[in-house]
Amino acid sequence: MKKLIAIAFVTVVLGTSCKKDFLEDKYQATTPTSSNATKTADLKVDKNFDWKTTQETNLTLTGYANARVQVLNVNGDVIETARLETNKPYSTVINLPKTEKKIILSYMGQEIFVDLSQSNIQYTFN
Repeated sequence: MKKLIAIAFVTVVLGTSCKKDFLEDKYQATTPTSSNATKTADLKVDKNFDWKTTQETNLTLTGYANARVQVLNVNGDVIETARLETNKPYSTVINLPKTEKKIILSYMGQEIFVDLSQSNIQYTFN
């Protein structure tokens, strides 16, 4: 029994040490290029570069019944919750990271995926 435990221990140690060398070779850091800039103002950045990390989206929703609607990200995290009244538009502005490409609208058992390629989104639930 002791031999079996010793063999298992040696196998684990050898296996992890080999893996470490492989990862170091594969993900070896590159040397960053140096810059003499000491302030953001000193950086040479394209004049069309967009510094914003968020996107503003105008959202107008209309429901066919009095019910709750939730705006979710694709991970299922709630961004906003509201109560829709029958056939009355509800408008809001949501700020999302630019990395978000879609949102989910959850209303009375429906889950609608909406593309964020436009800054004004109107959706009517049927």
